[in-house]
Amino acid sequence: MKLLPKSTDPCGRTPYGPVSKINEYQTLGRVDYQINSRNQLFGRYMATTYLQPAPYGFSHNLLDTTANGFDNLSQAITIGHTFLYSPTTINSLRAGYNRVAVFRFNDDYFSGCDIGVKMTCFIPHQTVVTVAGGPSIGIGTAIKALFIPSYYTLSDDVNSIHGSHQFSMGYSGYKYQHSQYANVFAAASFTFGTGLGAGLNLGTGVGMADFLLGRVASMTQGSPNTTFTYKWYHSLYFQDTWKASRRLTVNYGVRWEPFLPQGINNGAVFNFSLDRLRAGVHSTVFRNAPAGLLYAGDPGFEGKTGVNNRWDQFGPRVGIAFDPRGDGKTSIRASAGIAYDYPNIQIMSTPTTAPPFGSTITPNGPPNFADPYSTVPGGNPFPVPGGANAPFVNFGSYMAQDPNSKGTTIYSWNFTVQHQFGKDWLVSVSYLGNEMAHIWGTKQLNPAVIVPSSSALGTCPTGAATNVPPTCNSTANTNQRRIASIINPVEGAKLGPVDVFDSTGTGNYNGLLASVSRRLARGISVNANYTWSHCIADINGGSWVGSVGGGLNDANDRRRDRGNCQTQTGTGANQSLDRRHLFNINGVLEAPRFKGRMLRAVASDWILSNSYRYQSAQFLTATVGSDYALNGSAVERPNQLLVNPLCDNPRTGCWINPAAFSTTVPYGTFGNLGRSNIPGPTFFELDTALSRVFRVRESMSLELRGEAFNLTNSTRLNAPTTARNSSSFGQILSVQDPRIMQVATKFVF
Repeated sequence: MKLLPKSTDPCGRTPYGPVSKINEYQTLGRVDYQINSRNQLFGRYMATTYLQPAPYGFSHNLLDTTANGFDNLSQAITIGHTFLYSPTTINSLRAGYNRVAVFRFNDDYFSGCDIGVKMTCFIPHQTVVTVAGGPSIGIGTAIKALFIPSYYTLSDDVNSIHGSHQFSMGYSGYKYQHSQYANVFAAASFTFGTGLGAGLNLGTGVGMADFLLGRVASMTQGSPNTTFTYKWYHSLYFQDTWKASRRLTVNYGVRWEPFLPQGINNGAVFNFSLDRLRAGVHSTVFRNAPAGLLYAGDPGFEGKTGVNNRWDQFGPRVGIAFDPRGDGKTSIRASAGIAYDYPNIQIMSTPTTAPPFGSTITPNGPPNFADPYSTVPGGNPFPVPGGANAPFVNFGSYMAQDPNSKGTTIYSWNFTVQHQFGKDWLVSVSYLGNEMAHIWGTKQLNPAVIVPSSSALGTCPTGAATNVPPTCNSTANTNQRRIASIINPVEGAKLGPVDVFDSTGTGNYNGLLASVSRRLARGISVNANYTWSHCIADINGGSWVGSVGGGLNDANDRRRDRGNCQTQTGTGANQSLDRRHLFNINGVLEAPRFKGRMLRAVASDWILSNSYRYQSAQFLTATVGSDYALNGSAVERPNQLLVNPLCDNPRTGCWINPAAFSTTVPYGTFGNLGRSNIPGPTFFELDTALSRVFRVRESMSLELRGEAFNLTNSTRLNAPTTARNSSSFGQILSVQDPRIMQVATKFVF
């Protein structure tokens, strides 16, 4: 407590805001070499740095430890060669290497070891503390992390014109390598108040009071996150642009793009099957692994990926452009095609830290704060030894691979009509649509189930939580009620949450895009566009790092989680992808060339640029803070009680109406609220820039430029708190940037 800031507010509130100081540098160089009339060679190098010290280093306010510092370096080098075979055939060869080094860090404050907790402190003087209804100290993503992704790329393209045909063909490929060292769980995370009821382990039921008394509700710790991932990519394509007539152009082609899943250099990848658990099939690579798990090197395991290659992925595509009148003022365009994608490689962060390569432990029940591993068989398991005889902790967390996973497939189509009015105006209306298949997400393979019991759901008699087989149903005996523990109590005791990357998700998008533009004429140009669209999909996890229990609410009912499209960022925060209305307009106004010498010197050649952007509401998901379904899910939703989820007059202090949602859900059930369906604040912004180039002499010029972002200094609200168990549920506690202005001068010679 002595380390926390002292409040001067009568109500005990402490306002704070992490200081952000950023330094960026960029270096760019390019060389072009004309070997001869048919050969050209170029090379380009770019380096960018980003340095942002940790805010705690400026303020020494513990509340600022929830924000991290950055020390990043990005480098890119490209070499290209262009060869002219003939006046109608050209070949372009490109090779490149990109490397990014991202270092996240925090300044030292304290660790569990510093305050007397008997534990392993992988990172001295840093930890994570969360108090329900109180302060937060530290954040796992801010504790010493190094990420170094590297790309080696190669492509070759041949373009040739033969009569009315322009043929294109080529190859593109790369190898991706990612090395990661992080400590999201290694510094340990202590939670006070959440799940610790009054009287249980002498808890008060009030987060801040339990914090002051040192009565921790839960503690989680894991090994450092190390991930050494690679991925190969190869593709071949052929395309023909055929000028079928003066008014009709047809474009068609096909791309061969096999799905080659990511691999793990050190073999930290595995599959899991309940059938193998029942049959007692063990790994030959790790002798102490629980039955049902197979690792890289085991018979029948696919290389170092755990997922079968798919070589038969072909993406055909076709498009047409038609001029119905033949006057060049109207065009009708349509196209359709199949494309493929794959999940980001960082999703392997979770599986590569599963036992025995790493372990994440949450001791049963409210642990003893001073000695949290006193209730764990064998005591403190860290650091975890390796080798074929490596131990496997009880109830370890696993994220398995599905050998039959498929690459995400996108079927897309569009139709556009464009027409030119007069000399300067162009109007365009488009329909855009796609259907997505094989969206990656996660689901539980080893959920907890409800067992016969004379006790009310959600409760266990004293001492009954650890019974095997289980005789009651509560969050205190989730692991004992998991399917594996019930099938085989001995082997199942080593298996906690076991999830799998699942590629059976689907989604679709339909949108209407209308735009109008006026090209620069008489010093004025205008571009405006409006999109009306809707995106709906199953929950996805292919864009983030993944975590056990964070996928489908019900592993047997995917439709429970189908809703407006959203994705998760690297921090696990939800980001809405479904904005029903989007509007953008930008314009450029050039000052006329005045005749008078003085007036021309003062007022001519100025350029004023303006941009206005509007986005309709993002969609949010309300959650409850406990596993009321008793299945081991980490993200569950409340019951919706009112038709309108928003306050009568949505504002910062009350955006989502707390009365519209239940605070709890009956144990053994799921809340009736869907996913991503509560409208949040809209967004708008007006930006402007004023610039002018002064000609000093023929070979020298001076450019002045001033810019203002959020010119009107308007308040743009961030999303409200969506955790129903939070005291600030429904309230908006932060806003986006105020007006920011910058000026620049550039001298060209």
